[in-house]
Amino acid sequence: STAAITGTIVGSGAAPTSEANIVNGGSTIIYTLTGDTWVYDIASNPAKYEALLNDLKVTASAAGEEFQWAAAVDALKTAGSIARTSDTVVTVTLPPVQGYHVTMSQTITPEIPASLVGSNTKPEVTGSFTIYPVTAKVSGTAVTTATTKENIVAGGKTIIITLNNSTWATDVVTNATKVNQLIECIRLSEGDPAGSPDEQWQKVRAALKASTGKIKVSGAALTVTLPPVPDYFIQSDQTVTVTIDKSLLKLPTAGDLQAAPSFKIYAASLPPATATVSFDPGLSVTDVKGGTDKAKITITLVSDTWVGDIVTNRNNLTKLIDGFTAATDTGQWE
Repeated sequence: STAAITGTIVGSGAAPTSEANIVNGGSTIIYTLTGDTWVYDIASNPAKYEALLNDLKVTASAAGEEFQWAAAVDALKTAGSIARTSDTVVTVTLPPVQGYHVTMSQTITPEIPASLVGSNTKPEVTGSFTIYPVTAKVSGTAVTTATTKENIVAGGKTIIITLNNSTWATDVVTNATKVNQLIECIRLSEGDPAGSPDEQWQKVRAALKASTGKIKVSGAALTVTLPPVPDYFIQSDQTVTVTIDKSLLKLPTAGDLQAAPSFKIYAASLPPATATVSFDPGLSVTDVKGGTDKAKITITLVSDTWVGDIVTNRNNLTKLIDGFTAATDTGQWE
């Protein structure tokens, strides 16, 4: 006999199952037998349904995080539900597991003990499910280009926070309380606790709270456009971090969400960025045609850094390559 695994916990490419789904409960695991039937008391005999739950095996996980799923199984035993909806179908519904948190995807592969089916022969189970971590990426002009105190004074820099495997609460930019929570999530890495905020960065938060239309959301991406802060003044660099309050998510995670990367506000005006180009002086036409080790050009930035996705973002990579021009034989270079 065989068994197929379906249910909402399986997720889809467009809507994968995340750790927040486990935290909030309600996901279903549906076992469907073919060529066999479930024992009549699978849903009422604790020894039998616990045997089924114990065979929800972690087959891929970050080291040391297997205990997170073990806690979910324990919660299933005490507060979950299991129903024998027909001779061939059993449905398991997960309760909330408030502390569940993973940093890497976790794959669960179910098995079915032979004692739980009428033939007393272990079914061959097809299907597994994967639970993905919720993460957040920080981008925008405040991150991708150097930001100085003059930029903060002038306003206009953007901070874009993009969720992965999660969505923003529907009222994240319309509910005044949540807007304030979001602004308070943007803090300095040092010397800026909620109870005793940094005087200068607090001016930025206050200007945001007093502004309208500076925070917008589109799908998973939330964009904060910094307003002018005329009296902002710093004498040393500041590092800004974004920690998302879990209540700002449609499905809250176990804890608040640390977005990455952080970014700096530079106290001094930065010198213009320059770049040096180096290559093997022995580079030949043959090397270019053959793609040998000599066919390598190294570009080193001075007083600036590359954007993080320079080699993975096709648009950025194309812009870089288009910056190379040939003084002669331009047709060959194209």
